[in-house]
Amino acid sequence: MELMMAFEKKQGAFVLQAEMLYSGRRLGVFGPSGCGKSTLAHVLAGLQPLDRGHLEFNGRVLEDVDRGLRVPSEQRRIGLVFQQPQLFPHLSVQENLLYGYARVPEGVSRLDPEQVIRCLALESLLTRSVDNLSGGEQQRVAVGRAVLASPQLMIFDEPVSALDEDGRYRLLGCMRELCDAWEIPYVYISHSVLEMRLMTDDVMLMQAGCIQERLSPEELARQQAGASPAGYSNVLPLRSGTFEQGLWRYGWGRQVLWLTQAPQGEAQVGVVSAKDVMLFKQHPQAVSARNLLPGTVREMILRSATCGVVLDCGGQTLTAEVVHAAVAELALEKGAPVFAAIKASAFRLLPAGG
Repeated sequence: MELMMAFEKKQGAFVLQAEMLYSGRRLGVFGPSGCGKSTLAHVLAGLQPLDRGHLEFNGRVLEDVDRGLRVPSEQRRIGLVFQQPQLFPHLSVQENLLYGYARVPEGVSRLDPEQVIRCLALESLLTRSVDNLSGGEQQRVAVGRAVLASPQLMIFDEPVSALDEDGRYRLLGCMRELCDAWEIPYVYISHSVLEMRLMTDDVMLMQAGCIQERLSPEELARQQAGASPAGYSNVLPLRSGTFEQGLWRYGWGRQVLWLTQAPQGEAQVGVVSAKDVMLFKQHPQAVSARNLLPGTVREMILRSATCGVVLDCGGQTLTAEVVHAAVAELALEKGAPVFAAIKASAFRLLPAGG
């Protein structure tokens, strides 16, 4: 997609100013609450008019204040998924899913409903009322309804923030898989660094209504490493392996990792919290963790209550999070040799996408 933004939007005393030219498939918008992320989503989708400037998508002018041009939201073919599902309560799951599908303009290629339903694991829910679904199930229906309308662009505005951990990871995998399979570009809005790393290729950093800078997800992670109260998660590219001794064997660079989860395609990413990476000064004689990796301390990131320890494990980067007392006990410093242990059950697995 090509997205050109040069506009201003006022809401009371708040002013959103956006000026950027973006070309790519997966754009992230990151920033704290109240910085203007949702206002940006509403403007892109045509739910709120501009006060000044213009907006273009793939060479098509969606809005130009000076020329008096404005394409209505229903004609922009932009799908929206918010934090709350906003489903039609009087319709069944299947009727919600097919609502947009039935309104796809003539001549526009349509997605296969059966494939979308299967990808979102909604087969057993089709006849149910949406009021009787869990939050995660409702959000999967909302994603399916938006995608089946054959959008040219998807906007995900904090789509998983109201879900529990299982629901978050499941929906993230579904959204990435659907958009990659049907080559639907998207804008992903969140205040989660991990979600930016899992869902985006480029990140637009927002603060107080302004675009501060554009950076990669990993640059964002490094920038926010000392500021995130939720801690850091490792995102490891994995190669599919084999089922051996009751576990799944994956390749990670030159290393081997053992996980409890089955592969989700030829390529996937394994997510493991830095808090779940245990460090040992010497090779432990007995440890329950199935993954034991030798490494060298590359960097120390001091936080208020903990310390991030960045390791080089055979050319791959792995970060652990330990309390300050452990730094002294393990004699952790740059260049120090350590062993990292990770339980096979500590990983979350998602499709890597294309």
